[in-house]
Amino acid sequence: MQLKPIVEGRGEVTAIPKLLGRLFGAAQVTNIHVGSCIQIKRDRFDKAWDLQKWLHEVKLLGAQGALIIYDADDDCPGVAADRTRLALSEYNGPVRYQVAVANKEFEAWFLAALPSLRGIQGIWLRPWLT
Repeated sequence: MQLKPIVEGRGEVTAIPKLLGRLFGAAQVTNIHVGSCIQIKRDRFDKAWDLQKWLHEVKLLGAQGALIIYDADDDCPGVAADRTRLALSEYNGPVRYQVAVANKEFEAWFLAALPSLRGIQGIWLRPWLT
């Protein structure tokens, strides 16, 4: 299955495919290929027409699934995700999708993973941080 992330920021465009690839590798999931990201503006994640347009684009690019990822910023992540799901509630296209909203900033996900990143991309931790 080809998966296309739909993301908010420039940092996510480069980080999310690597993060998902690492997660799928650790879980020994071999039947999902993560493609390059589609970047859209933050205020478009609760607009039905825009989201449906981007899911159609995902299909045109040959993917069967989309992972919609963005930052909650000052919103409650659950409420933000519900708004996105509500905006897509009438979508009946062929692309399967899932919504993931980071509390504040998605970069915080990497803080929890720091010990597992030791030695990767020049990341080194002091022993007391592990």
